[in-house]
Amino acid sequence: MRNYLNILPIIMLLFVSSCSNNSDDSINSDSEFPKINFTGDKYSHLYNSLYINLALKKSLENEALTAFIENINSMDDITLFEKLSRISKKLYRYDDMQVIADKWIDLSGESYLAFMYGLSAAIDDNNLDKAQTYFDGFVRVANPEDKSDYSKLIF
Repeated sequence: MRNYLNILPIIMLLFVSSCSNNSDDSINSDSEFPKINFTGDKYSHLYNSLYINLALKKSLENEALTAFIENINSMDDITLFEKLSRISKKLYRYDDMQVIADKWIDLSGESYLAFMYGLSAAIDDNNLDKAQTYFDGFVRVANPEDKSDYSKLIF
């Protein structure tokens, strides 16, 4: 037993010396996600959706929006389109908001929200022809009958 007690301080010393101090770089590294490119569309779509949702959970909105725009052709989750449209409006990235709205309209042409975000982005970006197109689409989809129906567009 005495031999084990004599060896114990040596083992503890080796164990403590083998542990390294974490620097600030390692603390900041868990806020960034590794970017992996898959060859298959199914795996790429799954990875990108998880990547964007995790970035949103960690409040990395700019990174999530950038990843979404880069991979927008493989996206089909309408709730992500709505979340990232709201984020792009908050970050004043109107070009990205128009790209999201156009793809959203291609996927779900009957959603008046896509036309609303697109109209807002086109007006803020001073693209009046595109704004007219979005407004016409909104009128076609929402089918407003009186002035109160246009309140959807304002709010």
